[in-house]
Amino acid sequence: MTHTKRVLEALNNICEYYGNQILDLLPGNQKPFFWPAARIACGAHDLGKLYCIFQNQIRKKLNEAQIAVPEGLVNIPHNILSASFLDELTNSFPEEIVDCIYQSVALHHARGQEFIEVDSFWRLVKDAIKEDLAPRMGELKPIWDCFAVGQPSISGAFRRRLTDPIPAEYNAFYILLKGLLHRSDHSASAHIGSEVKPTGNRRIDTTNYLVNVKKLDRSEIWQQGLATESTDYNVILESSTGSGKTEFALYWLGESKAFYTLPIRTSVNAMFERLTKTLSEPIGLIHSDALSYLLNKSQDKEDLDTTFDQISLARQLSQPISVCTVDQLFTSVLRYPGFEKIYATMAYSRIIIDEIQSYEPHIVALILKCLQDITNLGGKFCIVTATLPRIYLDKLIEIIPSLRVLPKRHSPIRKHKLQILDDEITSDSVIEYICSVALKNSRILIVVNTVRQAQKLFEKLRTKLQDNPIEIQLLHRSFIYSERRRKENAIQYENERGIWICTQIVEVSLDVDFPVIFTELSSIDSSIQRWGRVYRRAKTDYLGNDPNVIICKKGSGTGTIYDEMLCQWSVEALEQFDGRLISQEQESQLVDYVFAKDTFTQSQYYEEFQKSWKLVSDLELKVESRNEAQSVFRNISNFDAIPEIIYNENEREILEHIASYARSVTDKSKRWLALDSIRNFMLPVPGYCWYSYKKRMIDEKLGIYVINRAYNKEIGLLNEPEQEKLF
Repeated sequence: MTHTKRVLEALNNICEYYGNQILDLLPGNQKPFFWPAARIACGAHDLGKLYCIFQNQIRKKLNEAQIAVPEGLVNIPHNILSASFLDELTNSFPEEIVDCIYQSVALHHARGQEFIEVDSFWRLVKDAIKEDLAPRMGELKPIWDCFAVGQPSISGAFRRRLTDPIPAEYNAFYILLKGLLHRSDHSASAHIGSEVKPTGNRRIDTTNYLVNVKKLDRSEIWQQGLATESTDYNVILESSTGSGKTEFALYWLGESKAFYTLPIRTSVNAMFERLTKTLSEPIGLIHSDALSYLLNKSQDKEDLDTTFDQISLARQLSQPISVCTVDQLFTSVLRYPGFEKIYATMAYSRIIIDEIQSYEPHIVALILKCLQDITNLGGKFCIVTATLPRIYLDKLIEIIPSLRVLPKRHSPIRKHKLQILDDEITSDSVIEYICSVALKNSRILIVVNTVRQAQKLFEKLRTKLQDNPIEIQLLHRSFIYSERRRKENAIQYENERGIWICTQIVEVSLDVDFPVIFTELSSIDSSIQRWGRVYRRAKTDYLGNDPNVIICKKGSGTGTIYDEMLCQWSVEALEQFDGRLISQEQESQLVDYVFAKDTFTQSQYYEEFQKSWKLVSDLELKVESRNEAQSVFRNISNFDAIPEIIYNENEREILEHIASYARSVTDKSKRWLALDSIRNFMLPVPGYCWYSYKKRMIDEKLGIYVINRAYNKEIGLLNEPEQEKLF
């Protein structure tokens, strides 16, 4: 009963801060009914927990005496039974809205949905009501003041309400109703507010940042006027790196609730830092490693308490603006049970998608379909990107009527002078070239397409430079998390002389600036992202005689990681700039050239996007759980594991953290700390390695595996098999 009152308080919290925006999403004839319907749904959603069998389950956990169970009664999900209390509570609503209320309450958990069409199940429901719930209604007296009618009646004749289809014109009403019930329920369970009060003024804060930090004259701030003109539209802005896309997006947001999405956790962390310095309001951080990131920033006990509060609020989508990876939001397009929580929140929010071209085609298909659904509900989005393949722009123009494609903005500064090499990056000739450049430059960035190639290059360069004091470091996914975080910090904030060999994680995730890059060939959109790590903060043309972008035409991962035809066309496009400076406008034109070729429809890239779009759009692909949705969304289901040598060296500490987790049943903060400590020893293993790796489980409840695979702190996990192309 206390929980129910907390749920209603959470609903009122949402209504107080965003009530008008939510009503604006509904037709005029539905608006008067929404908040009364939401209060009934929240008040009634747990009434079925009165059922004697559920009560005995709770009593068993509390070591309390069991209550008598009438003969013949069986366990029935409380969410189904809760709907039996709705008849009298809903008799003043239109029929379509009554169905919305019933289905929101009965389906707020997935349990029992599979029995709704079964006749024998409903006989059991009626028996439960007659023999147990109806005689014991008086026990719910403390909660009747939540309802205008006082004590409601109870009835088992509601099966039709759960099977009637919701009419299309009431779809938004239902998604908002059920979604806000989930939001309120989850926030109440976590004992946190469902919404944090919006404070500050983003447009004023952004202007102050540009003037006081970036030292711009107010007349140079082009973003504000353009964002104001575009505020009522869904917007695409294609603009070169460093041009101020982020500030445009912040102006466009206004004071709406907002989510800022980026491709990779490290880029999300960097944006979180940037926004906390720019805006004078709370910022949420949402991704799978957010807890570790924030804990590493905490300095004392007070900081830890604040960190746990931050994480809880962010996980419940409560902050006025949150930065997150796309899988935290857009997996909801696969409509797993409870997806309405995300859809409802996005409907009254504004969404920024940064660097959409960085995702694989199947992920972009899911993102675009989700954007279509959200705009149909009334939500708004802004895409800011350095390059946008034509295939995505054409699809957005097709499916989003209120789309405004802004003129491209490209800096006139020419930052990159290209050189195209025929050899592989691990060939003796290229190794010699890298070494000669390393002796002249303080820092060199090398980007390759696979972990195996990075490790091979590392060994070759280390052997070649063994008599020189040039440090060589690796950065890729196959390091344990604590070591990877250390490396990410080092490459961004420590500017010592040396060579960094990285995989694609450096393309968009890290704010680095190197004087020169050697890179394997990738598709043109990916290639341009890599070049963005070179001469990044320069304010003038690159005037050096030597090239600062050296591209090896033969690359690892072609045909698996990158489409072979796209790579071939990318070479054709690039060769005209061999030995020349290239402007950012010309870089954008290269993307247009490759993705607009007459033969583009023959590429695997095109096929993957079209198949994914058909699956999620025409065939309405759905999944059974959020975890399954995230696996589909990422294409490969990774699993975390501890390398054998790391486990052996740290066994005592790891087992103590596991024991600490088990002991801290009622202390969430201690559990989080224990989980984070264990995760420091883990690394992500691609799903395609599941059957080929020998592994053993050391804790079944937490699902912690140890893999019998060689690991080296300088090189990472060794002998990883080549990536398979999964679709």
